Amino acid sequence: MEIWEPSKKRRPSLPSGKRSQVLIRARGRCEKCGKDLQGIHPPVHHKDGDPSNNDLSNLIALCPNCHSKIGLHESLKPKREKSFDEEFTERMKELDNGITGLVYGTSKKRKKKSGY
Repeated sequence: MEIWEPSKKRRPSLPSGKRSQVLIRARGRCEKCGKDLQGIHPPVHHKDGDPSNNDLSNLIALCPNCHSKIGLHESLKPKREKSFDEEFTERMKELDNGITGLVYGTSKKRKKKSGY
């Protein structure tokens, strides 16, 4: 019987200053839910799940709760969850469609005109 041992490989750490830049951009709040991050060491998450992609546009400061919902290593999951940007864009489209429906009405809600 083989005993599983954790890999000795470690994820590469963020380059010096990147973490600070992300936290400054976040202004002390989770960039997903807006929760105050004061007093905790918030995780900085790679949106695309690639730990070598350290572009600021790929990094997001999250509270531990949001980070646990996304997953620590999104790219290792069999089915990738939507990124924050994808989720945000989808929600904006839903809101836009809802407003359009309210303004113009939908075909299902329109009453048929009675013919005289």
